[in-house]
Amino acid sequence: MLRTPTRGNGLFNGSYGGLAQLTFTPSDSIALGLTYVNSYNVLTGTGSNASNFPARLASFGLDSDSNLPVSSNSYGAQASWQLNRRFAIGGWAGYTNQRILSNLATPTGSVQRGDQKIWNWAVTLAFPDLLKEGNVAGIVVGMEPRVTSSTNRTLPEDKDTSLHVEGFYQFKLSDNISITPGLIWLTAPDHNKNNSDLVIGVVRTTFTF
Repeated sequence: MLRTPTRGNGLFNGSYGGLAQLTFTPSDSIALGLTYVNSYNVLTGTGSNASNFPARLASFGLDSDSNLPVSSNSYGAQASWQLNRRFAIGGWAGYTNQRILSNLATPTGSVQRGDQKIWNWAVTLAFPDLLKEGNVAGIVVGMEPRVTSSTNRTLPEDKDTSLHVEGFYQFKLSDNISITPGLIWLTAPDHNKNNSDLVIGVVRTTFTF
């Protein structure tokens, strides 16, 4: 993944993310997957601020395009089991080792090198053809990326745990168009129990060609 062709953003000296995935289907109703991602200076935009180090650079008087090198190796396992025609259960678990590769002096102090261990997980329930053939209802309960251990004094681990609870229903309007309203509840946002819970309503429209 390359952002721009400018200096410092090339194939060997810019931000990138590379992914490899293996999928196993031991039966028609069971699917298993393993995923590996290697990245350099990539902002995921998910999980706590502590797990998204480039997003925290502004607090040190820097921007997310700073030359501070950050690399990560992520590992994931996924599973899905369709128990019958109208019910399926699944989920995933993921682990990331994120490493800040050098120290950096900033206008407000210094950013220290160090490692972070980041975990995430979720359990999913799906109800195909609920109320009408072609429609799908789903429930997701999980934890967005959370720093459970850190050797970096600049970014300590997340002390609390936030849960992501989501429900959605996909309406199939035609073979090419579907609309999916959903509701998301976040407890202790940013893995901080001092933050008030958030409830977010979303609507997605999907066009298939």
